[in-house]
Order: sequence, then structure tokens, then C-alpha cells
Amino acid sequence: MESKKNSFVVWWFLGVVTLIIGLILGLNNKHIVAGAAGNAEDSGKFMTITQSAMAYSDRSTTSTVVTSFASGDTVLVVNEESDWVQILYQGEKAYVKNTGDELFSELVNVEAAEELEKQEQIDKAWIESYYEQMRAIRVSKVWRALIIVVIVLAVGYIVFRSVHQQGDKTGKKSTK
Repeated sequence: MESKKNSFVVWWFLGVVTLIIGLILGLNNKHIVAGAAGNAEDSGKFMTITQSAMAYSDRSTTSTVVTSFASGDTVLVVNEESDWVQILYQGEKAYVKNTGDELFSELVNVEAAEELEKQEQIDKAWIESYYEQMRAIRVSKVWRALIIVVIVLAVGYIVFRSVHQQGDKTGKKSTK
């Protein structure tokens, strides 16, 4: 009966150690916040601003001013609504009040527009590649943790068996 109790204690201890190692490795695994998760929808059209305008963090002139644009600045227009135009500014969405006047115009330099669109595609591909690399790193950390757990369990089992066998041998010697 004592042997079964010792066996239970050893396996319980190994389970707790494995759980602690798993938690430590799991908590150390920093996940990438999908800041560019919306990148697929963040495509739009590069346009030139025809007059000075303010970009806001939300669809309200009382919200935080993100930046101001001068006439001739180029922006990526993501979505146009009746009163507001959604743009992409430094990777974040911003909103410009649509005054009803011709606030945006097509880019005059077609080559520049094509180059900007090409660069946008390259940036998207790079970001997707980066996220794939981060996912691969997370997966490798999980596999490392699993291998560590298997090694700890194997070593624990070997130690337990040797202690158990040693106890059987000393028990047999004392009865002789």
C-alpha cells in the first residue's frame, strides 16, 4: 500500500511540475496583436487632396485631430460615405469631413499612383509574411514545450522506477 501511495505522490508531483512548465512557457508566448488584421480591407485608391483638410480619429469634428493635410497631399482613400471619407494614415484609419466641394481628385501623375499601389502590395505581402513567421515561432514554442514535458515525464519515470526498484531490493534484504 505504501508503494502505491509513493507512486501517486511522485506522479502527482510530476504532473504539477509539467503544468507549471507549460504555464510558464504559455505565458511567455507573446501573441501578436493583429494590428494589420484589417489590411485586406484597407485597400483603396490613392487620391490627391485639393484643399486643406483635417483628419480626425472618428467621424466627428469634436474627436481627436490626427493630422492636417495641405492641398496637394496624397492619401489612400479607403471608403467614402456621404459626410465622411475614411482614409489610411500611418497605418491607422482616420476620417476627413466631406465638405461637398471636390475635396479629392485623381492623382495627376499616373506613374506615381502605380508606384504607390505597387508599394502597397509589397507592404501587404511583407506584413503577411511577418505574421506567418510569428505564427511559426509560436508553433515552435509549443513543440519545444511539449518536448520538455515529455523529457520531464521520462526522467521522472526513470527516477521513480529506480527508486521503486531500490526500495524493493532493500526490502528483500531486510527480510532475509
